[in-house]
Amino acid sequence: MQGFISEIFSSFQGEGGSVRGSCQGRRQIFIRFAGCNLAQAGKPCVWCDSPQAQAGGCPSANIETSAGRGVFKDAENPLEVDALLKVVEELRSPDLHSLSLTGGEPLLQAGFIEAFCLETVDQIYLETNGTLPKAAKKIADHVDYACVDLKDETALPYSGWQRVLESELETARILTDAGAAVFAKIVITQGTNVETIAGVAEKLAELGVPLAIQPVTTTDSAVKIGREKLFKLSEAAAQYLSADDITLSFQSHKQIGIL
Repeated sequence: MQGFISEIFSSFQGEGGSVRGSCQGRRQIFIRFAGCNLAQAGKPCVWCDSPQAQAGGCPSANIETSAGRGVFKDAENPLEVDALLKVVEELRSPDLHSLSLTGGEPLLQAGFIEAFCLETVDQIYLETNGTLPKAAKKIADHVDYACVDLKDETALPYSGWQRVLESELETARILTDAGAAVFAKIVITQGTNVETIAGVAEKLAELGVPLAIQPVTTTDSAVKIGREKLFKLSEAAAQYLSADDITLSFQSHKQIGIL
């Protein structure tokens, strides 16, 4: 079984806040899969922070040579499962918590992920856009932690947002039912509607899934959302979710200058 990888490196999880399922602050090996179904449709979400991973079938993977060094080498794609296992061993550190499967959209390569998970003993953290619930079901039993990235209306440059949200919530349900610790993350802008966050929170409460509200940041990691808006959005979520199930999430890895 083979998979197309954009990059692999060791770092600390920078997102997720303090809710159940989050691994923020944990040491992980990040396996960034190449290709995104939203990008393949020609309509990627506006706030994607990994545009280099949007295209599938990239000829080579960028692989860190030693954990945390930030020095990379190229490896020819696609990678075999055994080759990926070898990279993980080379990047293993004594504080390793889990493997982060991210993208792009990792669930586009669910068959490869399933084959890999059958061979690794490490905990799996899945970060997914949630729009491929059938693929999620295929690997759900192998996932320990999951972040389902809900798309706010301001992040998608096309109609059909409600259908996208329904798919994302179904993926969260599938992963939760399989026993994974799941949280939802939604990237917000100054234009995010209070009603949207309240509606999302209501549906998440039905699933027992907490919510991380993540302000969009600029290329210099500045937050461009007023504090009043942040308070209103958090309070809107609290109409349905408990305070324990609501958090703010910031891209802390960017703020301290690491991958």
